[in-house]
Amino acid sequence: MDTERHRAAGWEAVLCVPRWSLRLRGIAVNVGGPRASHPCRAAGRTITPAHDARARPPGVPPAGTAAAVEQGDTRGPTFCYRRGVRLEDVSFVNPRGQSLAATVHRPQGAWPSWGAVVAHGMLSSKESPKHVALANLVAELGGAALRFDFAGRGRSQGDPTELTVSGEVADLHTALLWLRGRPVDRVALIGSSLGGTVALLHAAVDPDVAALVTVAAPAVLPSTPEAVRGETVRRLPGGLVETESGERFRDVFFTDANRHDPLAAAGRVACPWLVVHGMVDAVVPPEDASRLAGAATDARVVLVSDADHASFSDRDLTQLEAEVRAFLSEQRVAVQARRR
Repeated sequence: MDTERHRAAGWEAVLCVPRWSLRLRGIAVNVGGPRASHPCRAAGRTITPAHDARARPPGVPPAGTAAAVEQGDTRGPTFCYRRGVRLEDVSFVNPRGQSLAATVHRPQGAWPSWGAVVAHGMLSSKESPKHVALANLVAELGGAALRFDFAGRGRSQGDPTELTVSGEVADLHTALLWLRGRPVDRVALIGSSLGGTVALLHAAVDPDVAALVTVAAPAVLPSTPEAVRGETVRRLPGGLVETESGERFRDVFFTDANRHDPLAAAGRVACPWLVVHGMVDAVVPPEDASRLAGAATDARVVLVSDADHASFSDRDLTQLEAEVRAFLSEQRVAVQARRR
């Protein structure tokens, strides 16, 4: 395969085996299914049969190429072409003087004019496979994604016990300012779990946010340890609380959380909003998605069957990527149309 031509055009080719191709004792056995079931087609990537890889010219567009997919049977292994993604580790300082670790995903070459900040959940980090996948998705669409660790999480500075919603809102604002400091003038926010609620709280006061995506975001924040859903939280001496998994933070988290009203903030979100939630989420009930969307002026709900709160399975992650890809593509086109 002539990969150099594709790299020169800013694309990379990867050998992809559909998830419904089974391997029995080292032998690939295709169990069939519609061509549209191919995971990369669902993600909007260009697909071409493996034996025709040389025939794909450089510079082929990533989306709107259904005819190319139909040229061959994609039920077996195929070469899927996607934009080459450049990763760069960066850092910036929040208002509390703490250095926050982040990673940028963007296409090769010049900085794009649009992008997204990706915010992780309460006890997660930027290295979560879900957040890495969403950042890659933005870059494959031609944007710049910035996924970062909140203070006290991952590689960022800070005491993890000092967690507060207000602190995370300030961290997100710092990340947004950093990305806007590049040649990126249209920025979306993508947040998961508490990171989703933090994203909507910021979007409620920032009319320049281009679009909002929340995944499993709670509509109500716990005001006491007893109000935490999905996990037992016990009080410790010295104003500390501890989760079942051994994570500790100060009870000031609950005092601070009581100052924020996600449902009221949802009504002030001016940008288009995609609300995604798992149907078997035992931590944040799926009803929270409907409550948030019902309070907003321009929100759409997508419920993912069999997806729980902690993580999306491979199949559900494929659906999440497809929904977010379609939403961001639509919003990017809408913004471009308004500017013409």
